[in-house]
Amino acid sequence: LQESYLNAGYKFYDVGMDTIIPDDQWDLIKEQYESYIEQGYYTTTNELAEALGDSAFVNPVGGIENSSFIGNYAVAKDGIARGGAIYTITDLKLTAKDGYTSVFAGNYVSDKDGTRDEGIYVSGAELTLNTETGGQILMDDMINGYEGYSLSLEGDGTGAIYLNRPVTAQKYDENAGGLVSTAATINVNNGANVYLNNETNIDNNNLNMNGGFVSLINNTIGVSALNSMTVSADTDIVADVDLAAKEMDRFTAASYGTHTGSLNVVGMNILKDAVEGEDVTAVYFAEPGLKDHVTTSMSEVPDSFQMTAYTPIYKYNVTYDNENQYDGKGDGGYFLFTRGDKILGGGSTGNDSDAFNPAVLATPVANLAAGQAAVNEAFKYVFEHADAFTQL
Repeated sequence: LQESYLNAGYKFYDVGMDTIIPDDQWDLIKEQYESYIEQGYYTTTNELAEALGDSAFVNPVGGIENSSFIGNYAVAKDGIARGGAIYTITDLKLTAKDGYTSVFAGNYVSDKDGTRDEGIYVSGAELTLNTETGGQILMDDMINGYEGYSLSLEGDGTGAIYLNRPVTAQKYDENAGGLVSTAATINVNNGANVYLNNETNIDNNNLNMNGGFVSLINNTIGVSALNSMTVSADTDIVADVDLAAKEMDRFTAASYGTHTGSLNVVGMNILKDAVEGEDVTAVYFAEPGLKDHVTTSMSEVPDSFQMTAYTPIYKYNVTYDNENQYDGKGDGGYFLFTRGDKILGGGSTGNDSDAFNPAVLATPVANLAAGQAAVNEAFKYVFEHADAFTQL
């Protein structure tokens, strides 16, 4: 691996193989870690190198394409380890393309604070995850970094980025005498298709929606509790909905920026039907700072985003209301789900079958049709051979 990257023109340093990073690069690293060295966590550059991961990339030329990192580690018994697979102090772009799946899994760090699955550490730089021509990035390790770093997610619309572990950030707090949590900046850019297996994976960060697609569907209801959120361009999302509990996946934020785009809900996964006898169900979705910048292109559910874990009995007409309040939950944006045979505001369609999800009707109807066809064929045979049956 080391040799292949060197031949490709990358400045690649495998500190696990005793390859020492040049002094000019160490000056930058030392500046970031000056307080740690002063506290005696590291006494030499070699000792610090061992704590920066099996694969430390410094200014790689053109980024890294179609590569996987599995089972790497960084260990500092009495110090602080960073980036089990990658530690970077300069902007770094990881690209998966041409159908390749780039996997980050099993990477970890172990230090005085314990062992954790931190695959990448970004110090004061931008990490970009990019997918092209059907490529995928499967991030099964945490991404961590120092205050001021950003994570940008982008693509050409054909790939997928799976964030299966938390994105976190730290800063040094003199009063606390060490590192404390802070916010990273996450940019979802046009062309990115992002999938979260847990809404909390992006908690406490600054989220900028600049286009693209985000899936919150994972067959559970969750809330992404952000430090800040700004919708700068139209961005599509899909979400889980529990109509019985009147809950759905959503975002909350301590503050909202100036929105110049809309969050467009394009699909839903129904986990439970509405309570029997309830014609209209209101589900809270958007806080006041976001509610006027939510749209939907949906008209009814279930739709193509429905998972197989549950098949709704009923179908529902879907509308969005950012003016009225429901269920005493206060000002915000609500999705209204009206059972298919009912009309929002009162009345019905006059056709009871409109209430039901066609998927639950398809099998019984097909069986009935097949049975009737068999009966028809039997009668046809009898009439065609009436003389023979009469003799019996």
